[in-house]
Amino acid sequence: MRFNYFFFLVLTIISISVNAQNNCDCDFVITSANQSFPNNTNNKTVCFQGNFTYNLNWENIDNKTELCIGENVTFNSAGLNWPNSKNFTISNYGVFNFGQSIELKNQTLINNYGLMNIKVSFNGGTLNNYSGAELNINSWSSFNKGTLNNNVDASVEIANQYTEFDQQFFLNSDGNVIVNGNFVLSSTDIILNGNNKFEKKFTNISSNNIISGQTYIGNNFVSNQNNSNITFDLFTNIDGKLNLFSGEAIFNGGVSVLGNTQINGGSSLIVEGNSNFNKLTIYNSGEIAAYTDGCKYINIENTAGSGGQVNAYNNATLTLNQVYDQPNNEWILSGNVNIANECSTPKTIWEGTVSSDANDPNNWSNGLPSLTVNAIIPETPNNPTLSSNLQAFNLNIHQNAAFNSNGNYTLSLSGDILGSGDLILNDGNLNFVGGERLQSVALSGEIKLNNLSVNNPNSISLNNSSIELFGILDLNQGNLMTNYDSSNPQTNLLTFKSNEANTAIVAPSTFQVIGEVKIERYIPAQKRAFRYITSSVNTTTSIRDNWQEGQNNTSNNYQNNINNNPGFGTHITGSVNGNNGFDATLTGNPSMFSWDINTSNWVQIPNTNQTNLSAGKAYSLLIRGDRSTNIYSSNNALGNPTTLRMTGELVSGDVDVSDKINASAGSYSLIGNPYQAQVDFKSLLKQEASNLDKNFYYAYNPNLGSRGGYVTVDLNESPVEITPSNLNNNSNGDNYRYLQPNQAVFVKTSSDATSAPTLVFKESYKDLNTLTNEVFSTTEVTSETAKISMNLHSVALNKIVDGVKFEFNSNYSSSVTDEDALKFWNSGTTIGINNNQNYLSIDKRNYPTEDELLGFWIGNYTTGEYKFNIEVSQLNSHHAFLIDNYTGIEYQLQNNTVNQINFEVDTNVSASTSSTRFNIRFEQTTLSNNEVLNSNNVKLYPNPVVNEFFKVSLPSFVDEANIIVYNNLGQKLISENIGTNNKISSKNLESGIYFVEVSANGYTYKTKLIVK
Repeated sequence: MRFNYFFFLVLTIISISVNAQNNCDCDFVITSANQSFPNNTNNKTVCFQGNFTYNLNWENIDNKTELCIGENVTFNSAGLNWPNSKNFTISNYGVFNFGQSIELKNQTLINNYGLMNIKVSFNGGTLNNYSGAELNINSWSSFNKGTLNNNVDASVEIANQYTEFDQQFFLNSDGNVIVNGNFVLSSTDIILNGNNKFEKKFTNISSNNIISGQTYIGNNFVSNQNNSNITFDLFTNIDGKLNLFSGEAIFNGGVSVLGNTQINGGSSLIVEGNSNFNKLTIYNSGEIAAYTDGCKYINIENTAGSGGQVNAYNNATLTLNQVYDQPNNEWILSGNVNIANECSTPKTIWEGTVSSDANDPNNWSNGLPSLTVNAIIPETPNNPTLSSNLQAFNLNIHQNAAFNSNGNYTLSLSGDILGSGDLILNDGNLNFVGGERLQSVALSGEIKLNNLSVNNPNSISLNNSSIELFGILDLNQGNLMTNYDSSNPQTNLLTFKSNEANTAIVAPSTFQVIGEVKIERYIPAQKRAFRYITSSVNTTTSIRDNWQEGQNNTSNNYQNNINNNPGFGTHITGSVNGNNGFDATLTGNPSMFSWDINTSNWVQIPNTNQTNLSAGKAYSLLIRGDRSTNIYSSNNALGNPTTLRMTGELVSGDVDVSDKINASAGSYSLIGNPYQAQVDFKSLLKQEASNLDKNFYYAYNPNLGSRGGYVTVDLNESPVEITPSNLNNNSNGDNYRYLQPNQAVFVKTSSDATSAPTLVFKESYKDLNTLTNEVFSTTEVTSETAKISMNLHSVALNKIVDGVKFEFNSNYSSSVTDEDALKFWNSGTTIGINNNQNYLSIDKRNYPTEDELLGFWIGNYTTGEYKFNIEVSQLNSHHAFLIDNYTGIEYQLQNNTVNQINFEVDTNVSASTSSTRFNIRFEQTTLSNNEVLNSNNVKLYPNPVVNEFFKVSLPSFVDEANIIVYNNLGQKLISENIGTNNKISSKNLESGIYFVEVSANGYTYKTKLIVK
């Protein structure tokens, strides 16, 4: 046995910072795809510079040649004839794809600063993977002798089915390492300081290796040689078995094992942090032990074996949970070993003799708990309920007991959650604040939380517990490890709940959720309509397993409808007999499509039982309701609200969706939000996109018309505006600034794009709350722009069916430019602006000229009555008239109001249904500019507001005016009439940006007010 476990060893590598430029000293420079490779490259450097793809196969590479790949170059090769000496260098700043294995001998050097996809045979050479680089080592690679250096923020993925690091191979990593296949460690010089993921079996036959980074083992961990030993410094998750047949394994941060753990005679399992075991079997003189000071809590579900030892050496304390099936007391307990529910920390027990107020010290046996005092909750007549914030060390809730909250209060814990009762904080918050070790959640009852915060760099682990989250997961400092196992799907499950009011989200963070989670997306029963939808997790199971709740109908009889989980899932059709995972229908018509960026067409998905969900992969899905809907009764069947569920791993960090965008100028692409969070799409497009139209995007709104329709989102406006506007009587479109979790939208490649567009989602654009005021760019078009917004209503449907918008500003062009939004046509009645045979939903143009006519295209009428709602605002220089060319009537449109104009359509009369039936005509007004309210004669001061009031300066021709102040949700906060007394109180306004309307003499001036 070894006794020197008192130190926490961390080895680091000095990361070399390099600028991702071609820093090679070039002898030959290749600048195009067609340029020939030079002859006689002995002791020469061949550089590839520019933006192109170069293919080079079976060329002779001379001795001491260096290939230097520039950062915008893709180098493809099936193989090359390397010199026999293997004395060559590859410096890659771009993309390097190589088909054959590259043998790295003593004089071989590879420096990767970009992306490499290669097979390698380490036989003495060196490969350096620098910060920001990505190295994919493909199958049939070997690691016999040599060195692989992996810097901070770099990643290495090894795709072998079987990988062994031999004794003369050295791996030094401060970055991410992923090993996909079975892994054997025999090398004695491995340094792993970053995040390490071993997807399958990990076998250790080495000695004295220390893994200092975060480690996950997806299958079994095995030690089977007498002299083998290995140390894991941080908490380690093992999703399979832990088999110590011989040797020693040390877990300084603790370990969680989902499968069985077996410790044979002569083997040692050292745990220096809290640990969890499903079934722990110790034979003969095998031992589980601790050496360092402090109490280590060991949670064990089942035990077995005889003659095993539990040893607490030196000043260590081991506390085992109360295991009732300990094998006939045949384990030997040595040292300070306890069998109890928690370590020997001071405790206070809930009595509830006074009330249910958890913040009343008289309800506890020893006063209120604290971060150093355990809280024990037995079954009592009064369950504790938070009335303000509270702290505790461990929280142990017994069976039939519950801990509740009566408001937005926070329970902070520096220890663990234990027991079999319930923790119900639907309107409260849970905050983990421990820093000394990993904290675990081992509560088998219900856990319902509003917000969950992790402020522990050693992370949080679920151990036979599940959490339902209704608000925000904030990984402020530390990861959350779910330890989810699909073979036991109701355990270790973190569920992001969704209902009609809100959907739980993940806050922006540099930390992550490790393991699978369940996502819910509530869909109201408003109408049978398509939704543009995406997943926010990468699933290992199919669309059928997730959005169809693992079931599909194979007959066209509602009596045989399968609906095992009422209220969840939906029917996805595409087969007459239920083949390929689809729900059978009489027609076999598909209800789920993807968008083909190459053909710009909808494509039916081929199946639902073989296709998994990927975060950000967008679909159009017809949702009729939950699976109780009778889809065999009518083509227009509409059922109950439903919740779609998907289980998989969340994505975090930067997510590049550029490969999902059509590179052709003026084309459209369907993009999904990959995050489980709202995303400020306006800011994201402006800051993180290239060669995309940053002025507009297009969303599909299922509430438009009878089956839904497109809205055009104008990102230039402050706040953001949508066309058609006023949906559901909500005049504010600024919520369209944000993509919702699971939402997909269309974006447009710039009309003048000369290179492929790019778009990268980043954590910093996640938004926590749409109620938060946003700071708008001062470079955007001001609210003094004149507008005409037209919504077309069907009186029979009592719904908006479509709409368009004109904006007038001297900075705009009346010709079609990228400032205008092209029209997305609906399947029902639809209207578009006809600007010289270009059909638009938003036309931004210069101010009209005298008698100028604006035209439309309106089609797909049905017989009946329609209504225009035409809102004219800030059009002070002209009178506008709507012309009905069928009836010959002109309607004058009043400024700064909504004009309602009814008209009828007779499908038997061609002039009545003519697509060009309506125009708008303009006449210039004779009103002096001095009599118009504008930025020259209306002033708000001080602006920004620094005290509790502001004043309004009015022009001399105004005696009295009305002032209204709105927040960015369109909520009216202040409405006052002002004259000589123009001092307005702002004491009830929080810090932020507000929108102000000043109205007088039939005119309105709009501006912004900033409150500090």
